[in-house]
Amino acid sequence: MAKRKVESMKDVEIVVAGDESIMANSYVLAAASPVFENMLASGMVESRTKKIKLADKTKEAMQMLLDLIQPVSGRFVKLTPDNIEMVLPLLNEYQVEGLEEECENAMLASPATAERLAMAKRFGLSKAASKLRDELVQRFPDVDVAPMTVFPEVTNEFLSELKISLTTKAALKLETKKALARLSLAIFDVLPGTTKLTETVTVDFPGKRLVLSKGARADEAIRTAIGQVAILL
Repeated sequence: MAKRKVESMKDVEIVVAGDESIMANSYVLAAASPVFENMLASGMVESRTKKIKLADKTKEAMQMLLDLIQPVSGRFVKLTPDNIEMVLPLLNEYQVEGLEEECENAMLASPATAERLAMAKRFGLSKAASKLRDELVQRFPDVDVAPMTVFPEVTNEFLSELKISLTTKAALKLETKKALARLSLAIFDVLPGTTKLTETVTVDFPGKRLVLSKGARADEAIRTAIGQVAILL
């Protein structure tokens, strides 16, 4: 179809932020969105003027929405981590259906942030919300949680999962310390008291250097070393 003919079918002007305009096909808008359908219904000002004013929307976001809802070419437009945050609110506001799975997949592929978690929860992307929340819990405290505080439900779920995670880690640390203590006792009992280290051993741990001196009794040195490692857990 010639480009001129396609352009002539765009009979509605959408005026966005900055007084910029995008031309669109009224039938495509109405078919994809019940909100636009109501706007363009007989008797509405938008129907008479063939102009839809959306001063709070950016041209980039609206153009992306229009590209997505095109009957044929829209199938080649992909939702990605780079555009999902821009488009998802519009899909929800204008009640565009049929793209739920694509939205979920795009959010699942996105790096975890508090903003994305709040958005996934707000728009019902349950799988993505769970994945993002778990990733944020694992990264805590290196996480900016401020954006999620405006959504009490999201905050409560995050804190609940964080509590479970911290409790589990604490229990694991305790069991590890007990296992190291048993290991040190076993080594102490097995090694002859006359066995000595033939050279100085130095091992660097985060925030601590462990030094086992040459000539030290091996059984006591190893027991001491394991005990100091346990303190770092």
